[in-house]
Amino acid sequence: MKNPIRNLVLALFGAGAMMVSASGASAAPQALGLVASAGPVPLTCLGPDCAAEFSAFCLQHERRPPQQGERYTLAEAGVLKLVGERADGSRVTLDAGKEVTVSALRTHVAVKISMSSHRFDALGLVKAFVEVDTKAVLLPVPKDDDPSPFSASEIELVTGTLRATGDELVDRDQGRMKAARMTLAAVNQLGSSHLISKDRQEILYDSVIHTHGQSLPAEGRELFDKAFEGCGGTEAYMLAPPSFKGCLQSKHDGFLGTLNKGYWDAIRTGS
Repeated sequence: MKNPIRNLVLALFGAGAMMVSASGASAAPQALGLVASAGPVPLTCLGPDCAAEFSAFCLQHERRPPQQGERYTLAEAGVLKLVGERADGSRVTLDAGKEVTVSALRTHVAVKISMSSHRFDALGLVKAFVEVDTKAVLLPVPKDDDPSPFSASEIELVTGTLRATGDELVDRDQGRMKAARMTLAAVNQLGSSHLISKDRQEILYDSVIHTHGQSLPAEGRELFDKAFEGCGGTEAYMLAPPSFKGCLQSKHDGFLGTLNKGYWDAIRTGS
């Protein structure tokens, strides 16, 4: 029996592939699924930005992966919650659509959500937290000269059927996705630190477990422990330059890459 949704997906994929081939890198990059954060994520202020890393995955294989720094926007308002805290402990809910910038960080598997530190100070904030709701979709910021802009049907597809499939296969995964969230939590706590002592590694591990790992499924905990321990050994020194943080980022990206492949295989087979 023919699968009408699969046929629509393949038709759009084919059209998109031809458009990208004809126009090259100037065409818009792929839409991304912004993974639900499972709680508020604090922004760390370093230099001009207050920012944190978030997990993502590609929703459509036919468009090119984003380059680092390419800007994205939320397909729907309300899926990103931004809360600021002032010195007196009072909290204020801010309009995330106006206050934050979303940009690709490492191809399609990690994005940076940031807020200007000047804006941070102007609002009198000492802390800020971002929480990602379920089924969030990121679309590339439109460009006037884009030879292959997103069509209404393409947006409907990525925000509907494709994102729902990603929610089941990526966001809700109890193994790699759970481990990826914890790995990224460790990355975000490191800030600008790339190599830290064994003592600080133990403190970081305990902090992540205390905050995120109390009810972690066994599979997710095992994957996180293996990733963390590997980066605490020789793997961090295999990078150029050596980096404990960079090693954790690569572990996170590997988790998302595997999940993304499973999602993509399911989409292609119509399952």
